[in-house]
Amino acid sequence: MSLFSGLEKFGLGSLKNEKIFDNSEKKVEEKPKEEPKTVSVADELPEEKTLVFEKKYVCPVCETSFTSLTVRTGKVHVKEQEIDLHPIFDIMDEIKYDIVACPACGYAALARYFDMITKRQKDAVREKISLNFRPIKHKYEIYTYDDALERYQLALANAVVKDAKASEKAYLCLRYAWLIRQMLRDPVTMSLPHYDEQRQKELKDEEKELLKNALEGFVTAKQSESFPIAGMNTITLDYLLAALYMENEDYTPSLKLIGEILVSRSASNHTKEKARDLKDMIEDKMRA
Repeated sequence: MSLFSGLEKFGLGSLKNEKIFDNSEKKVEEKPKEEPKTVSVADELPEEKTLVFEKKYVCPVCETSFTSLTVRTGKVHVKEQEIDLHPIFDIMDEIKYDIVACPACGYAALARYFDMITKRQKDAVREKISLNFRPIKHKYEIYTYDDALERYQLALANAVVKDAKASEKAYLCLRYAWLIRQMLRDPVTMSLPHYDEQRQKELKDEEKELLKNALEGFVTAKQSESFPIAGMNTITLDYLLAALYMENEDYTPSLKLIGEILVSRSASNHTKEKARDLKDMIEDKMRA
């Protein structure tokens, strides 16, 4: 199933066969998935709708004023971080609220990139997104995983259409993969009838495809863009690349990057410790 296969809802079915990076030729083998972590939410935790608010935006493409749900500052905290820097939050999954989408013209992007659009890119969005877009009329109290999935899909279509920088597409793919990963761990969402065994398998495959594209995009960005890249310095990006290489079962470049981090004077002790953990994981996988 294509990463864009749900765009028909927005009148954008013609984009379902688009590729995120056209120069991708290398095939990456799929790796066995780790056992998912279960997330339990205590009854006394606040309702999700009390943790978000409507933030005002003006669309840079069509100049429509609208609101998008945003997580209140200081209300949600990271309780742990996975090997590829995926943050696990304590109360709710903040990643569901990453995307800002104009309900009138269909322009959508990660909040940090929403206003960063050139005239050429605006014209491309108007021609290939807005012209056929079906306006969003639904009023949201929260974003469910279903809602978030659609918003990420729309943002990814926009990123391809406007030919966004490699780092923007890579960062979007990475966070999209994190969303799917945590979505698959959510017992409420996975109990819904439309998430049967076949659909869950499709989502796992989509996560792998997104991680593959994230790796390709960040490699391209490192070669062609100046730092910081997606808010990351050289050491952080090298660590992330090492983790993504591992997740794509390409261990040689991963170990090379880890080695460079471990001897770097600018890498913090915390980053070096994470790099050692990553190295141990790779060596365990290679022995297996």
